[in-house]
Amino acid sequence: MTEAVSGAVLLSAMRNEGPDVLEWVAFHRLIGFGKIVVYTNACSDGSDDLFDALAALGWVEHHRHQPPATLAPQDAVAALALENPTVRGAEWLLWIDADEFLNPVAGHLSGLIAAIGAADGVALNWRNFGDCGHDTAPDDLVLAAFTQAAPMQHRQSRTVKTLHRMDDRVQSLFIHRPIWRQGAAVRLLAGSGQVLDPQFVFGQKKNARPAEMLERGDQSYALGQINHYVIKALERVAAISILDSQEFGFVIPSDYGRCWGSLMGKPLPMELRQRVVDFVEEGHTHRSAAAQFRVSVKFVNDMVRLKRATGSLAAKPQGNGGGHGKLAGVVDWIARRITEKRDLTLDELVVELRCGPGVEVHRVSVWRRLRSLDLTHKKRPARRRAEAA
Repeated sequence: MTEAVSGAVLLSAMRNEGPDVLEWVAFHRLIGFGKIVVYTNACSDGSDDLFDALAALGWVEHHRHQPPATLAPQDAVAALALENPTVRGAEWLLWIDADEFLNPVAGHLSGLIAAIGAADGVALNWRNFGDCGHDTAPDDLVLAAFTQAAPMQHRQSRTVKTLHRMDDRVQSLFIHRPIWRQGAAVRLLAGSGQVLDPQFVFGQKKNARPAEMLERGDQSYALGQINHYVIKALERVAAISILDSQEFGFVIPSDYGRCWGSLMGKPLPMELRQRVVDFVEEGHTHRSAAAQFRVSVKFVNDMVRLKRATGSLAAKPQGNGGGHGKLAGVVDWIARRITEKRDLTLDELVVELRCGPGVEVHRVSVWRRLRSLDLTHKKRPARRRAEAA
């Protein structure tokens, strides 16, 4: 192993991440993390046993925990880690997930810390990878098999994970960045090396969670990035029931190497569909089939109904046939109207579409199209805003 950076600690909360554990741990040890603290809960794939074995080798510090029913696992880990002597005594801390890899431009953690200098940390942007054409898990490392990513300009690329100094200014931990005490002097860098505005450093979202996305245009990979392998092979997605729950509703054009699933999600592989139905037809319950293949009960129900109704398990056609819906032919018209009338509200644009080009469409579809074109519209008429004030 290359020389570890003294005082640097990597923190993670995991559940059922067995196939990627060894690569993830080995990689981060190679780039300079000598101390890796992992909390696992309710694992059914044996990954907690694997972490116990790695802990026996001295590669990680492993803790099993059972979060209260009223608390999300990551929130439970945030509280536990803050009292952990290894975490509490760290000079530098980075909290990432099993599908995230720190990728410093310098090639080693020590180089990234040197680039941070006297600042208190760096908020590194996600670089978002997807299945990249793999329906089944390839016989290769994650870093080698998944090489195509969404562009930096994509909205989700504004999300950050933070390498930061761990001292008394940190009030509590959070998966994307720490919560610093109000009034603390904190100089946090963006991936460009520029100092971030305190509004982000101390900012909160509407749900009172810490802000985790930089302003548009502030994202940069100059100092490094967080490789985010959010989907991987469709076979792996099925195993953790992501597509069925539609947890990731990100839309990326197909010419980025099938990097991300659509809002609907890609159909699960035919082989998996067939094995699920065969298992049920052998006399097993739907719930046991869901547990056996690690898919949702809803997916099992849907596959059995599909087979009975059509005699086939082929996926139904998704989307609108590639034409991008009713608005496909009026994109230029929309862009021109927004440019000509900057104070045009969304509802007014819907009316103009109906009266002008004759396109009857829901306001949500118009909003999505504006967002995809990176166009802005006025939230509401100025008169109403003034009355509300």
